[in-house]
Amino acid sequence: MESMRKRFINYASLCIISCTMMANCAKMPAENNGAGPESEKEKITGSGCFSVRIHDPAVPDGNHRNFKEGSKTLSLTGMDTSNFILSIYSQDGSKVYDGKYGKRPESFTVKSGCYNVKLLSKEFGVPEFNNEIVGDSQDIVIEKGKTFTVELLCRQMNSGIKFNFSGDFKKHFPGIGLFLQDIAGGIQYAYDEKRFCYVNPGTVDFYLRRKSAATGNDCFLQASDTLLFSRNLNAADMLSFNFEWSENTTRSNFSVRIDTSRNWQTDRYNPGSIIPEGALTIEQAKEKLGQKNITVFGYILGGDVKESSFRTGPPFSVSSNLLLAPSMSERYRNNCFAIELPSGAVRDALNLVVHPQLIGSAITVTGTIVEQYFGYIGMKSTKACEILK
Repeated sequence: MESMRKRFINYASLCIISCTMMANCAKMPAENNGAGPESEKEKITGSGCFSVRIHDPAVPDGNHRNFKEGSKTLSLTGMDTSNFILSIYSQDGSKVYDGKYGKRPESFTVKSGCYNVKLLSKEFGVPEFNNEIVGDSQDIVIEKGKTFTVELLCRQMNSGIKFNFSGDFKKHFPGIGLFLQDIAGGIQYAYDEKRFCYVNPGTVDFYLRRKSAATGNDCFLQASDTLLFSRNLNAADMLSFNFEWSENTTRSNFSVRIDTSRNWQTDRYNPGSIIPEGALTIEQAKEKLGQKNITVFGYILGGDVKESSFRTGPPFSVSSNLLLAPSMSERYRNNCFAIELPSGAVRDALNLVVHPQLIGSAITVTGTIVEQYFGYIGMKSTKACEILK
């Protein structure tokens, strides 16, 4: 619960505080205006009182003056909000309430200070299929002697992703599907899966999964997983992604549809579009042993290459080679190419001793494909290179 609490507090930028003055606070008499005996409220030094309720967009309420005009919330029709999880904690982590929304007291009397009020339809951690989470999270300030209502606006709190894989993509990238990784964990998304997978907002990494985990646990990265790309998602983003393969095409297709509660997006991914015309992938180049003037595309993964090791970060001490990989997450050495950097223009442009900032850069190199260079297939007599933008 503590990790969940901290994570959803980070989503407070999505939330709106709606405060109204109430005539009375349950279990307390009216405020003392200076006449008569001291009120019960004032006997609690530095205390304030608030109540909590869920805003239903189907029932307009003009009594809450601070409610943001045009705020868009999800319909609560069919949802049992009484079983939603309500948690209220002070700034120092002290619990005020943590339980079902339907069993909350009519009001809360607390010391003045800062508090977080969070409502969730259910708990959410690692990515899951068909597990949309709605709720709200608000930071409030309690002032001495004040009473008000916190009005919670139910929105989608996580993000949804669904994929469609073309036949050409599956043919070019044989395997069992993708692996999705967010801040809390990962999940396998098979090529034949059709459901939405829900993830935590933030950066989500998309890996090509070549085979099932030997342990039978699909929730962790494997050495054979290759990072295709990353995407930053916001709460309520619903992304449908079409994976395609068509070499050397520059066609793009991105559309966004906005409704009253969520951001519906459709995008496509074609890895062939980023490979320059005439360049080969590392896997394709392996079929060109002994051939000269072969141009290969990849990412600079490291330098100081030896038969059994290489460096992935500075300081570098060898200017005559680098390691080229199909992605920056590649961990299999035999999926990479050691690239010789002969003295001259190629070494001046690419050597990591002088240019360590090139780690992660997409490049093409042209040379001779050899069967053995530091123990693996690689490139020697490199005569041309290009750093891609």
